[in-house]
Amino acid sequence: MLTALLFILINLVSYFLALRTAPYWGLVAYMNVYFNVPNVKINWWAGYLPFDRWSLLTSAVLLLSMMVHSKKLSKHKFANTKWVYVFFIVSAFVAYTFGLDSKGATGKGVSKFIYLTFTYCLIVFIILRSIVTPDQLRLFLLGVVAFVANLSLNAFLYGRRIKSRLEGIGSADAYGSNEFGLLLVATIPLMFCFIASGKKYERIICLISAPLILNAFILCNSRGSAVAFVAGIFISMLVVADKKLRKGLFIAMFAAAPLFLFLADEEYINRFSTLLGASSEMDEEDAKNLSSGRTEIWAYGLEMVSDYPLGAGPGGFRKLARFYMPEEVLTFRPGAEFGVRSAHNTFMQVLVEEGILGFIVWMIMCASSFFTLRKCFKLAINLKEQDMFWKLCVFGQSTAFVSINFGGLFNSRIYYEYFWWQIAIVAVTLAILTNLTNLQESSKEESKPSLI
Repeated sequence: MLTALLFILINLVSYFLALRTAPYWGLVAYMNVYFNVPNVKINWWAGYLPFDRWSLLTSAVLLLSMMVHSKKLSKHKFANTKWVYVFFIVSAFVAYTFGLDSKGATGKGVSKFIYLTFTYCLIVFIILRSIVTPDQLRLFLLGVVAFVANLSLNAFLYGRRIKSRLEGIGSADAYGSNEFGLLLVATIPLMFCFIASGKKYERIICLISAPLILNAFILCNSRGSAVAFVAGIFISMLVVADKKLRKGLFIAMFAAAPLFLFLADEEYINRFSTLLGASSEMDEEDAKNLSSGRTEIWAYGLEMVSDYPLGAGPGGFRKLARFYMPEEVLTFRPGAEFGVRSAHNTFMQVLVEEGILGFIVWMIMCASSFFTLRKCFKLAINLKEQDMFWKLCVFGQSTAFVSINFGGLFNSRIYYEYFWWQIAIVAVTLAILTNLTNLQESSKEESKPSLI
């Protein structure tokens, strides 16, 4: 009951501040709704809430606030985010021309997926226009850490491990072990950024959050998330970071490794060791997942692409699975007429459902965001030494973004909202660092002695 009251209180205060001062405060309510899902299937306290349309209400408040305070909105360039809208247009075109879902015309099939993609476009726009100042960006990222820490606390207090893996804890679209694991992986780099170079209150919040988030990551027992995190760090070190930061990161990783191994339980270590073939307890299911499980599904996916190069539309992979895969590969739900199977690969799902054109747009969108982060890091290097925070912030965002995309090799995450938030935050970061650089240059010009 108290949790439900706190949820309502955070939203009401955020609504008031959003309508009275600036749309930015509405994002706090939006984060609250996203991370603290008002759904009894995920959070038991949701049954005490007076109604369940909090997401719709929050979006309405945000849009109303943007109209009321239109002069306070940012003028940040769309930069990499323009590809979000191109992808939406391509998705809608494919869905209503080549899509296979027969219920699309009734609004129950294809329209559901198109609506989801539209909401991602909307929140990208809201984030881009609502976060104006460096302090607002810092507070937003700190809010992500704090909300994920709260989820991690719930994992410690109420989490259930099914087959040694945490299930049923997480955000609205990430409450399975693999999905929640990726969300944690996207948060950990930001958390350590604040710990290393944040303000005093930021460090305190993140130091309190750190053991909770790391413990939840271990409880998830997700090999895919672990591999994605390592890949995110190393790719970002090679492509984004400079020599000085690389050296510091190597030292930090060697120092953190023993601590992480100390915190990890036996089940986590044993499951992770299967990646190296070092476990003596690898069962048939593990062996299948590591070898032919997913790769077999991807092979069938390529057959779908050859038959549907223009795309099968949203949900097309699951719809086509029974025509391409043997029954032992399919998943049969109780009462279902036939078996289904997900792509277990974001890129394969995009290729099958959005077609070759949609896949090209998706790849450009991801690449544009990554190289925009690289540009952000170069801007951060030119800032004053006391602005080390921005170097670590950009590197943290890069690690998180690469990790999410690398994790997409093992998981279908098109309809995963936090991924779209990341794209918007990249554009906001670029705009803010550009403004800080311009201010610094202006300050240098003013400080030069006059020749007259």
